Amino acid sequence: MTATRLSNLCLLLLTTATTTAQRVHERGAYLKQFALSSKANSYENAYHHMLRLRDFQPPLLEIGNIAWVPNQAFKYYWAARALAVERFIAGKPAPTTCEIGFGSGMSTSLLASATADPDDATKGGRHFVFDCPQCGGGSNLTAAKAEGFAYLSKVFGPRLEQHLGPSVTEVPKFAAANPNVLCDVLSVDGDHSYAGVARDIHSLVFNASSMWNDQTIVFFDDVDKPGPKTAYYEAIQREWLVEIEKFAGFIQLDMMFSSQVAKTSMSHHEVPDVTKVPKTLAYQKSFREARFTQKAVTDAGSSEKIKTAYLVEMERRIGVEASKKRAGRRLA
Repeated sequence: MTATRLSNLCLLLLTTATTTAQRVHERGAYLKQFALSSKANSYENAYHHMLRLRDFQPPLLEIGNIAWVPNQAFKYYWAARALAVERFIAGKPAPTTCEIGFGSGMSTSLLASATADPDDATKGGRHFVFDCPQCGGGSNLTAAKAEGFAYLSKVFGPRLEQHLGPSVTEVPKFAAANPNVLCDVLSVDGDHSYAGVARDIHSLVFNASSMWNDQTIVFFDDVDKPGPKTAYYEAIQREWLVEIEKFAGFIQLDMMFSSQVAKTSMSHHEVPDVTKVPKTLAYQKSFREARFTQKAVTDAGSSEKIKTAYLVEMERRIGVEASKKRAGRRLA
């Protein structure tokens, strides 16, 4: 091994050790500040679990997540919480929540906490996760996801159910086997390419229509990015979705989470001042809240013409994306 490579390896090990020490310091102080409350369905408890999930992310390979953005995290939690209260008043069971894409577990913590029994986190609405660990990110990321889900399973018990594999096959398979499961809240946050988001929407509309109805609230993350944005608005144009709220613009970051990845380097970590309220900075972020429409159910059952047109357009766009990638590789 050359001296340069040995030096780089030592630097990496030192950086990893430093990062771990920082996390231990930050975690201890913040867990005291955000201790578990007596109410299992409180936002404080959701945040506490998010802080613990932060530790499972491998050093130098942190997973971007909605914990970075307080406004988005609040929205996810309170939309599900409001629905849970509404159903409780009406004498109905807690809402069922579903999630396509499991990164570090932050959305699961928010949605499962919001729909939990106030006295027992293992009771409340069911939460279904559809994720494909082997679809990208490497073994470190796969291990981090498994650790995160194991922790959440201990907190929420049998309420959580995970289905592993590509969402375009697992979601329809689940719908066919569980025709009585209806997602009251659904987060679409898996593959962020145009093809990935388009396939997830198509799968829900045509192959898993029993999992949602015209009252289902759907969250779409990162629709400021070209791929998700295009797929999302195409679905609205086809009247498969109705946009009921959108959030975009300069917002504040929670540096307890966003400081894990610096602006210019994955190997540098800013350390928040744990004696004060987390620092914040401006950052661009977007998400959308929508409802599936009843028309989508009709289309799924009767309109082969719409289905064929959508498939043709989706495949055309996938082909365009593939051509751009090939052209980029040739130029490189």
